[in-house]
Amino acid sequence: MRYKNGLYYVRIDDRRAEYPVVQVFSVAVVGVPGTPELYEKLNEMNTLLNCSKTFWVKDEILFESAIPGDALSLEGFESACDDVGGAANYFCTRLASDFGGLTTFVDEQGPDYKPPGPGSRGYL
Repeated sequence: MRYKNGLYYVRIDDRRAEYPVVQVFSVAVVGVPGTPELYEKLNEMNTLLNCSKTFWVKDEILFESAIPGDALSLEGFESACDDVGGAANYFCTRLASDFGGLTTFVDEQGPDYKPPGPGSRGYL
């Protein structure tokens, strides 16, 4: 799903079938090298995020929220999507500007780009 300048995905992690987990995640920036400064920034950001976390792996910065399958509710799912999508939207351009790498949509915007309207919660 697209959330303004961010993109997030939803998947079910059923590696342990008796404890499935719904994961909402975003690959916010790709092609960013890991540095001590980046790790420090991501740790700082984790203190600000509500129900999601951010981390770096294999030259990518990700945001993720996980919901135990047996605790899944519509409200909890919507909250996880808003949290991950909102964090990716807010932080992706700032992180790419400060540490390098490419974002999903901002780097593809041409001169005709018009941002989503007020109150937009994301769209396909």
